[in-house]
Amino acid sequence: MIPKEQTIHQNLLLRPAELTDETFLETVYAETRRGELVVLNWSREQENDFFKMQFRLQNQAYKMQFPDADYLVVELDKMPIGSLIVERAGEIRLVNIALLPEFRSRGIGAFLLKQLQTEAQAADKPLALRSCLETHKGFNRRSINRIIAI
Repeated sequence: MIPKEQTIHQNLLLRPAELTDETFLETVYAETRRGELVVLNWSREQENDFFKMQFRLQNQAYKMQFPDADYLVVELDKMPIGSLIVERAGEIRLVNIALLPEFRSRGIGAFLLKQLQTEAQAADKPLALRSCLETHKGFNRRSINRIIAI
């Protein structure tokens, strides 16, 4: 199991998300989706209002669909840089992973996926990835296959 509140790779830490993290988690959500709204020519305020609403709806849906999931904040050097949602009911399911743009392409997401793969193998459980990872989180099927060597 990926340890909660424990250093898992150098200065990388996962900890349970708290109510005080909501603004940060909204920011992570917005930054993973901001590029999709460029064509709408909205103001930054309009985009942020839209993202806040969408984040809340997504969060409610996840809590209904995955009530037993672990909702985690990814930290690097004690600074929050992303979020991870994992459900472990029957299988190990990566519900969502998101990193702020400046922390992408550094191997952090790949490391977290590898950790989940190791956990799944040790528990003799399948690792399930939500298909939305491909379209919104900077992953694609080729990179996912390469990372977890499917």
